[in-house]
Amino acid sequence: MTWRRLSDWKTSIVLVHRDELPDALLAEHGWTDPVERLEPTHPELAQALAEASFVRVSPEAGALLNAAGVTTTEVGYYRSSDGLELVDRGPGGVQADGICVTELGIDESHELSDVVDALLQIWTEQLLSERAVLLAAAAPALDDGEVDLSELDALDLTALPHADDALLDVVADALAVHRPFVPGPLLTADERRAYQRQVLLFGALAATATVIGLIAAPMLVVISVPALVLCAVIYAIHWTVLRQER
Repeated sequence: MTWRRLSDWKTSIVLVHRDELPDALLAEHGWTDPVERLEPTHPELAQALAEASFVRVSPEAGALLNAAGVTTTEVGYYRSSDGLELVDRGPGGVQADGICVTELGIDESHELSDVVDALLQIWTEQLLSERAVLLAAAAPALDDGEVDLSELDALDLTALPHADDALLDVVADALAVHRPFVPGPLLTADERRAYQRQVLLFGALAATATVIGLIAAPMLVVISVPALVLCAVIYAIHWTVLRQER
């Protein structure tokens, strides 16, 4: 098992700060702090995770934490579009940020992976880093049941990335000059497939309306045909992105 840099991701994970974990909710659901779970078998990894301060939770557990007044942070990277996404959910509502990293215009002498790390640190005022995200992703989630920890034996903590201060300055300067946002929300594969199913349903309705219009109500075709074309275009967009992210 090796560290997979964020720039090679095509997914997202939900994180929560360990200091925000409510004891009552942990006891109610039988959740165990991943740091405590790792301490007996992987003490160095447990210490690194504790220092990083964030642990991973499932989206379902994240929703329960949000309902209890706890803020969660979703970090996602989608290599097909080089899109970095950061979404905070909590008592103050939802705050989302997204950007196409390659459009920042950073000199190619800097590794894309390191630029992503620097950008994440800048956005979160160094509260989060790629190191913290990778540690949380490798460790068990807060609400995981029994899991096999043996694959963690091969992890080399010295190989974890860390963008240097000089690159942080370069990325900060680029953000100050040009900050292109990813158009629209970044969607997971499951969300795209759900939209495809909805589009197919509406497309079927539009196709039925077109047939009826051709037979009995020609004016109906004026509305149904453009709707059918739009459904086809939307479906094709999601299909193309899903194929690129395989």
